[in-house]
Amino acid sequence: MAQNLFSTSLAILIQDLDNLELKNSIEGLSRFLNKETLKILVWDENNIAISFNILVELPPLGNFEDIDIRSEEPVLLVCNTKMYPSIPPKVYSDRTDFPKNSLPHLYVAKENKPPAFCLVRGDLGEWYSNKNIKDIVIRTANWLRDAAVGNLVEDGNQFDPLRLEGYRGINIYDYDSLVKTIKNQDSFFPNLAKGIFEPITLGNYTFKLKSIITKSNYEKVTEIYDNDFKNISDSPTKKHYHLGYIIWAENDEFYDDYFINFPSNWNDFKLYSEKIRIDYKILEEQIVNDKDVTHYKQIPVIIALQRSKQLIGFSSNIEFINFCLTIDTPDICEDKIADSVKVSLQLHNQPLTVSKAREISGFHANLEGYSLIVGCGALGSKITMHLARSGTKNFVLVDYDIISSHNLVRHALLANAIGVNKAESLKHEIRNIYSFENPLIICLSSVENLFSSDIPFEYVFDFTASNLFSQNLIKHQIEKQTRVCKAFISNFGSLGILFFEGVDRNPRIDDLKVVLYSKCRNLQFISDWLKLENDENQLNLNVKVGIGCNSETIVLSDDIISLHSSIFSGIIKTHTHKKEISNGQIFLNQICESPFFHNIAHSIEVPPLIVMNAINDSSWQIRILPEVLKSMEFEMNNCKPLETGGVLVGCANFKTKTIHVVESIHAPCDSQNNQVCFIRGIDALKDNIQEITDLSGNQLGYIGEWHSHPNGPERLSEVDLKAVNEFKKEFEQLPSPLPVFLMVITPNNILPYVY
Repeated sequence: MAQNLFSTSLAILIQDLDNLELKNSIEGLSRFLNKETLKILVWDENNIAISFNILVELPPLGNFEDIDIRSEEPVLLVCNTKMYPSIPPKVYSDRTDFPKNSLPHLYVAKENKPPAFCLVRGDLGEWYSNKNIKDIVIRTANWLRDAAVGNLVEDGNQFDPLRLEGYRGINIYDYDSLVKTIKNQDSFFPNLAKGIFEPITLGNYTFKLKSIITKSNYEKVTEIYDNDFKNISDSPTKKHYHLGYIIWAENDEFYDDYFINFPSNWNDFKLYSEKIRIDYKILEEQIVNDKDVTHYKQIPVIIALQRSKQLIGFSSNIEFINFCLTIDTPDICEDKIADSVKVSLQLHNQPLTVSKAREISGFHANLEGYSLIVGCGALGSKITMHLARSGTKNFVLVDYDIISSHNLVRHALLANAIGVNKAESLKHEIRNIYSFENPLIICLSSVENLFSSDIPFEYVFDFTASNLFSQNLIKHQIEKQTRVCKAFISNFGSLGILFFEGVDRNPRIDDLKVVLYSKCRNLQFISDWLKLENDENQLNLNVKVGIGCNSETIVLSDDIISLHSSIFSGIIKTHTHKKEISNGQIFLNQICESPFFHNIAHSIEVPPLIVMNAINDSSWQIRILPEVLKSMEFEMNNCKPLETGGVLVGCANFKTKTIHVVESIHAPCDSQNNQVCFIRGIDALKDNIQEITDLSGNQLGYIGEWHSHPNGPERLSEVDLKAVNEFKKEFEQLPSPLPVFLMVITPNNILPYVY
């Protein structure tokens, strides 16, 4: 049977090839095909086409749906003469009557050329990187065999969408929203809907559908468009909205042909529309009557085509084919669009949604409440963006500062945010990510009255280097179901610290800090860090806050901030996914530069502390580690009926009126005791206390006394009160005065006193 071949329109290549790899591949192809010479043709100025036939293994009982695939198929192997093999070869059918409109996995034809075979799922260049030219031939033979058998589509119960190539720009819209518009007929016009499109960047033919104009939103949407159109300024707020159109057939006929020869001008578009029973005249009429439509020249047009099966990867059987018309005022004459008006093919992108972000990132925690984030600096901005990109959308962002030029070294925001409030800029970026949804983001420049608001915080994140906010956070009453987290960077960037409070705020952030300091006895790097901070006078005696990264004099690289923020955001996401975690948690991330740049992670779980108020002054709160109390009770029971006691180690915070107890030092050996009295000795006591003070970099030290009343009374004795007065006189002379703190342990009670 004589065949009409596309290759007859191509010229024979005369000149020699300079690309040695291409010449060697052609010689290898010649040997593989067992041909002495191959016909090499000029495809275009950059490519050659090699003409040959491929043998196809056809099914013995006939081709699937009588598709016209033959046992010997002429093909053209097209190679780039300069960039081969970096640009892989493509294979085209050489038959002009090849059943291209009936087959999936063909690229859209362009420039009056036949369609290329879509040989692999994914990137052809990646596939060809470890293959050679004979593999292309084998893969093409398999593709043709699959076409003949009907196996090009893996799921025969669904329709394989078009494979696009040569598109000029992108139309971004939610597929389901357009399907809903068509099926609900919620438009002013039969079989046509108007939309407001926003260009992503002027002149690049990429448009984002902002809204479909329906009967219910007509006035609101058109007002937005009209106001922007009338705004002739170059203000950054000007959106340059374009009118666009969605059009579909009046009948319910299905079309399973692929129609891969797409129009390149208005005349071709009319012919293409007639082929699929779409009334282009109503589209032309609307374009002509919308007198402002040519102001921005580019007009997105989307054709909806009904397939007989649901599309692979989509929720419906409607396939959208995207175009862009470029129309200037002279192109409209006598209420008609000039046939020469350019029509370009567009690619469809599905907008990012919160649910899609969670699916892609594998983050499935149900974070529907607000997350309060205080501190949108370098660390806070990066953690916030990690959470936002994972599908967290409801934020209250608090920061009083603006972006300065030096912030760009390590901040998540870029140069377009300079001079803008950090919280507002983060809000803008997150809303741009989810531009088709409406993330609930509130920005505040102050924390005043924050916790007295009606906002239901699910999580409170403190990413500040602010001692003041930490103190306020400790004192404020927060809803019981709210979980509190603090993260900061210390030790000149080499140590990242994250705290998660326990259920009902026990342990609290300040508890976790003191517990961390107490680990200086058995974790050398904790002691080294605290000593260094103390030596550098960067350590507050009560609460550690870490590095504030806002100063341009702080030497701290973006990769260090990024590594800490990635670790922290991963921990936060894990914690929010496992809400049954009730204990407090401390996470440490060490960054080491020797022998190479790497990190070491540690975690410490902290059960609830014993919390009580002072008997004589309930404004003071004592928070004590359970094991310390157990140790005192053991000593009391072990010494019965005699009294015993010891010294308490910890720290006091006068601002929050809190005493933390992390350790008990047993009674020195020179102590005296009987059934009604205990006199604490001093032997080796000073050295023992100094040891913990030195190891903790002055964070921990002597904080009070304890003794037992195994026989009563359930209060301070006269001897105890006399001792209190002596302690008060002594402590008042100290450079950093301490409260007088005593604890009495009885078989029935724990009795703390603070003076």
